[in-house]
Amino acid sequence: MIDTQKFVDRRKELGLSQVKLCQGICTQSTLSKLENNEQIPSVGILSQLCQRLGLSIDSLETGQKHPASGNKKDFEEVVSDLAIEKYPAALQLLQQMRTDQLTNDQLRANYHGLRALALAMTNQPWSAVVVASAKVLDEFDESHQNLSSFLAYLALGICLSRRGEIKGACFFYQKISDRLKKHLNHSLRNLPPMDYGLLQLLTLELAQFANVQGHYQESDQWLSKLLTLCSDRNSTACMPRAKLLAAKNAIAEGQRSWQVRELLQDAIAFARLNHNSTIEVQAAALMKNSVTGSSEENKSQKNK
Repeated sequence: MIDTQKFVDRRKELGLSQVKLCQGICTQSTLSKLENNEQIPSVGILSQLCQRLGLSIDSLETGQKHPASGNKKDFEEVVSDLAIEKYPAALQLLQQMRTDQLTNDQLRANYHGLRALALAMTNQPWSAVVVASAKVLDEFDESHQNLSSFLAYLALGICLSRRGEIKGACFFYQKISDRLKKHLNHSLRNLPPMDYGLLQLLTLELAQFANVQGHYQESDQWLSKLLTLCSDRNSTACMPRAKLLAAKNAIAEGQRSWQVRELLQDAIAFARLNHNSTIEVQAAALMKNSVTGSSEENKSQKNK
């Protein structure tokens, strides 16, 4: 793990603003995300920033160690980190696992699928995402029926979407949708915690993609499935993002202000419960806009 506070303290000690530190290396947004523990930049960028501060990357390591065996708890922690948007933490934990201690192809498939997704979520090079995805699809799950393959599809879909290749992204998201519906139609009672968490994460990502495409009713349908999954096992990790997304759908669909505010209040409550500050800030900002919009709506009604 990276000790970002040490990084920030050193920058302030030298009297450097964010703008000055990142000049010629990266954008201020990239630096801000690093300092707020939202996203770790590439090793090249991090190395240049550290060099400018007179630090080494090794000196920023917190020394926190995780089991290197790649056991079930490790994987469950990675899935939980991805659900609450702690993408750098998920990637760090995966990097600390020793692949030679993964005892079967299913564990190896899970490892590479999760790694592909973590790489995509942290904006790592496209080639790295492709290599990790290929490990799953070509070596460990050639039938492409396991959840690990869905993770590889998702990673590729995210990368293509960010590159503006929407048609290609839709191809992979549709493959996830078709296969996920089959999984959700079967009994999930005996599904292991990690696999259950993956189903929730994949369902949430399908809802997110549908929203981005402007398919709000489809997004709401996936969110409905997600809420059922969460309630069945009293899981709340995906709920902050789910409630915020439901609020965005409600706004786009022209629902009443009080309905939007209720969803945003739920998003904030679940975000605090799961220590998801990113969602809490986003929901609070939308809440403020919602209150302003409601006031304008009331004034308009009075003037009629």
